Amino acid sequence: MRFAILLVLLGATVAYALGPARKIDEAGVHRLYRAYSQGMLDEDSAALCRMYDDKFRGHASRPAPGGGVEESLDKAGACESLPRLLELKRRLSEQIGEELYINADYEIRSITLSPNGKKATVEVDTELRIGTEQRLVLLLRATETDTVIRELGREKFLTSDAVLKTAP
Repeated sequence: MRFAILLVLLGATVAYALGPARKIDEAGVHRLYRAYSQGMLDEDSAALCRMYDDKFRGHASRPAPGGGVEESLDKAGACESLPRLLELKRRLSEQIGEELYINADYEIRSITLSPNGKKATVEVDTELRIGTEQRLVLLLRATETDTVIRELGREKFLTSDAVLKTAP
């Protein structure tokens, strides 16, 4: 009898993991971007890192006259970049003698759900600001195309292709 109950529970768990727990929708996409912005505000690199899928692949380019700069990274590289950003903020704070804050903002331009409901392609403009309430010290802007998935009830970034813009 216990074995039968275990089989039913295992079957229900597998059905959930392969069914509704993997379906992405627009609300889930918005939830992920809000959580990412909050993680930046909280400076919680561990929470931000959990938002990347284990198979994450990212690519960023910055056009420039005479040739641009390109960088590709996986989840480990993305996760390693987060503490480096916080260290940059700390060093800038020391240089100017004021406490700086990080603010991440985004504007989703479009969300396209795959026909099977397992992926969403998101066109988004992002902005990362480091500064005080009175003064902006660093501004990074990008236009991104991200792929978002949902696994075991959690939305995650699978890919990101970003074009960095020079701030005015």
